[in-house]
Amino acid sequence: MGNINLMILHYSKNVQNQLINIVRDLSFIDLTYCGSDFLEAVDAKYLLQSDVVVISQKQFGSTLLDIIDQIKQVNPNVAFIYSYEDDTECLGGVIYEGVKNFVDELKIIDEIPVCLEIIKKGEAFISSTLVKPILDLINTECDSFRKSKSYKYFLSAQPYDILSFLADGKSYLEIAGEMKTSLDVVRFHIKSIYRTLDVNNKGAAIRIFLQNEVGKSPKIENRGRKKRIFDLDKVS
Repeated sequence: MGNINLMILHYSKNVQNQLINIVRDLSFIDLTYCGSDFLEAVDAKYLLQSDVVVISQKQFGSTLLDIIDQIKQVNPNVAFIYSYEDDTECLGGVIYEGVKNFVDELKIIDEIPVCLEIIKKGEAFISSTLVKPILDLINTECDSFRKSKSYKYFLSAQPYDILSFLADGKSYLEIAGEMKTSLDVVRFHIKSIYRTLDVNNKGAAIRIFLQNEVGKSPKIENRGRKKRIFDLDKVS
């Protein structure tokens, strides 16, 4: 592998500055973007130039999996480094989104350069503090998922609830009030729902929902796609 084009999406300006200083010392890294504004990164086409994206759990919260989906829509070949911060349920969803590199948010400054060296070798990096949580998830939740009801499509909790409200005839504004969130967040999730269900309007999405083809994902999300979790022989 040649030089790695790296994008860093992180909420902390202090962490951003430290990571900029670190990657400057890595001769095989070219930094395409470092900041917290996802929309700015997409609009400026930095994603298309990036091979690896560092993404933090704390920054995106409940929208994290949808953000990962959006990034993959723009650049399907991008690899992710996920900065984990004590949310096992979200960790499961990230695993099933195909993310293979995991750093501990508390050790991000030390672990990012090591992780990038490992990625350059074509391997995957998991922080030593995260090996047990990840293996526990694989061992306990995969069986649970396989035994769950077989739906054609899966949505995470928030998009599923939004679609349910739409099926009940509620407006976007009413849904925002029910879920105590903003109208923009509701619209964001609805666009994600359309992509997942492969439709382009509300009526088609509701019809699929009422036909009982949409399920709420278990703790580990697979969004209706079968994905290999890890080649453990290649994880360093």
